[in-house]
Amino acid sequence: MSDDPANPVRLMVIDHLAHGISSGRNPQEMYTEHAAMLDALARMRMPTSDFTSFHIGGGSYSVPRAWADRGIGGITVAEIDPAVTAQAIADFWFAPQTARIIHQDARRTLAEDVRQYDVVIGDAFTDIAVPAHLVTREFFQLVSDRLSPRGVFAMNILDNTDRLDALASIIVTLRTVFPSVEVWTEARPPVRGERRIFVILASATDSPVSEISARSPEPRRFAVLEDRFIDGFVKRINAQVLTDDYAPIDRLMGFYPVTN
Repeated sequence: MSDDPANPVRLMVIDHLAHGISSGRNPQEMYTEHAAMLDALARMRMPTSDFTSFHIGGGSYSVPRAWADRGIGGITVAEIDPAVTAQAIADFWFAPQTARIIHQDARRTLAEDVRQYDVVIGDAFTDIAVPAHLVTREFFQLVSDRLSPRGVFAMNILDNTDRLDALASIIVTLRTVFPSVEVWTEARPPVRGERRIFVILASATDSPVSEISARSPEPRRFAVLEDRFIDGFVKRINAQVLTDDYAPIDRLMGFYPVTN
């Protein structure tokens, strides 16, 4: 991705989806909006660098690598595919000794591992959407059970701004578990037909700020959506709570028609 041989930048593509971009020389520099938000928002919620984290999905390991470079320890990554981790080590400059890596499904890992974390990062994607078993009320309850009292769950989601069906259902599902559910995105008006990146923060309390600046890699401003706006489209859509019995996330994202 870089024309400068002294500063290589590489893109990881799995199936048809770009899963991460990393710089060889600057591990703390984020190159995608979702990584910039996950990195900056989680650190905004933690008053010091002394916090533990659980990462759902490894991909290019950009955020765990950046946090290790900042001196943040206690990093656990659940990556279901060992080949992805091997690629991150071989071509994306990830040092495996900086994290505890578990090669199995993240939900199974959280169910078996009773330790608590200050930050849980949800950044797992199939070729088109978040896996259905990672967006249900039962899974979000498991995440809540594994968070420390000050903990926060940060989840990356992509949705069409003309629809927002998937975002709305995930919001109402998280609200059944968490007292505070915030939606963050780039601080600019949407473009018609845009597939937009959002990061949801779920925790016991609201964030102390409503706007932050981060680089991806150019400086960008990210802001929290107003509750009145969220409540408006949630009501208009008549968003349904997602459960282990019914979570048609791929249909909600517009890939297939929704049927009951």
